[in-house]
Amino acid sequence: MVLKKKLLALVAFFVIAIVSAQFNKSVPWMVDLGKKESNSSDTGKSVQDLYTLDEISSAFDNYWKEKDPTVKVSGFKPYKRWENYWSHFVDSDGYLPTSQAILNSFKNKQLKMLAPNPTSQWTSIGPTNSGTLGSSLPCTG
Repeated sequence: MVLKKKLLALVAFFVIAIVSAQFNKSVPWMVDLGKKESNSSDTGKSVQDLYTLDEISSAFDNYWKEKDPTVKVSGFKPYKRWENYWSHFVDSDGYLPTSQAILNSFKNKQLKMLAPNPTSQWTSIGPTNSGTLGSSLPCTG
């Protein structure tokens, strides 16, 4: 039971670390985007979701027009890795998933893992009689 709690705490730590690392609005290319005039209750999106991945990418490309991306520790490669990773998880409108959506997905996966598989109904087909010595014979289960 203690091992399960430690494993759950470790998984929760990594989920929180990943979710909190997905969006940073203080980077220079996000400042150039400016704020959209939108009411988050109308769109159902939180403030972090006001920009699509394409908008963020175009702002990044505009920011890097005058700069050299081959300079070490410039942030170009980490951003491109981030962009490539999250491009597979955007919704149909192009928005990044919210932290609540990621948490709900994680909870649904955990619930599916606990549910028994209805297609695997294993039954013993034999041998059911293991002899006079019972299970002490080698290779009889």
